[in-house]
Amino acid sequence: MVKIFDLNGKEVFNQEITSNQFDISMKQVGAKGIYFVQLTDTKKHVLQSQKIILE
Repeated sequence: MVKIFDLNGKEVFNQEITSNQFDISMKQVGAKGIYFVQLTDTKKHVLQSQKIILE
C-alpha cells in the first residue's frame, strides 16, 4: 500500500499496490509542498518512507 501524508500528518493519498510498478498522479495529492510517502506491506509494516517535494 502507498500512503502520502502532508506536513500536518493528514493522509492525502492512499492506494493498494498490485504490481512492482505503479503511477501516482500528483494532481490527486494536491498543492505544491512537502509530503511523505509511506510504503507498507499487507500486515501494515512500514517498508519504506521518503520525503517528496512538489514544485
